[in-house]
Amino acid sequence: MAGSPRAFFGSLVGEVMFNLKARHDHSKSEVARIVQSVNSKKESAVLDLACGAGHHCRAFAELGLKVTGLDCSSAYLRAARQFHGNKHNPIKYVQGDMRRLRLRFGSERFDLVTSLNNSFGYCTRRTDDFAVLRQIHSVLKPGGALVINTLNASKLRSTKEFAPTVRQPLRDLFIIDAVQFRPKEKSLLIVWTVIDQRRSPSRPYTLSMQQNTYTHEELIGQLVSAGFGIEKVWSWLRGGDFEPRRSQHQTILARKENNHKPA
Repeated sequence: MAGSPRAFFGSLVGEVMFNLKARHDHSKSEVARIVQSVNSKKESAVLDLACGAGHHCRAFAELGLKVTGLDCSSAYLRAARQFHGNKHNPIKYVQGDMRRLRLRFGSERFDLVTSLNNSFGYCTRRTDDFAVLRQIHSVLKPGGALVINTLNASKLRSTKEFAPTVRQPLRDLFIIDAVQFRPKEKSLLIVWTVIDQRRSPSRPYTLSMQQNTYTHEELIGQLVSAGFGIEKVWSWLRGGDFEPRRSQHQTILARKENNHKPA
């Protein structure tokens, strides 16, 4: 049985995922593409969901946007505040649940909401994923934009086997990364076997979680039902043409329709 996303995204996963030297450079190019696609203006209010250590938040702030980053992890937010302080354009970091955005921020607060780096689909129930989209719609100003990047379930279904990979992301730290697609549940099971030789004793242990996945048609349908119009689609966050059956990632720019009430 998979563990909870909150348990999986602990300090070790954060250390592996967020301390890459090239991460901020990648984030800057990704954010530049988003800002150009959305046509965001300086002083626009941005909410970055599941912001982690704040790499994208910092890139948005460097372009003059007013940024709020939300994450459920106090450890990640602490790292974000330490490494990405900006006295000229401070970033507001908030610990919270993306299923309760309107309660936390109120209605029509943001010009842009982002869900980047495959950070969508980690609710226990798929109905809660849809609730997140409705909450995003609520906190966006009329005409505001959502940019969401996540896996494409159609590509996952066509991949019969995912070979485990062994990697060494940090000195004396080894991870065996195993992934399994579950067609019945429409979800991805991720299992890390961790050998951390920095610990004594360095016994292997496992971390696991499950992510809900959506075909392009399913995600588009949920966005439309939540009150969005679809404006632009590409594959990886950094760019590339999207092919519904072949692209591993889908990135969607959706716009809040002024006269539509969510289903």
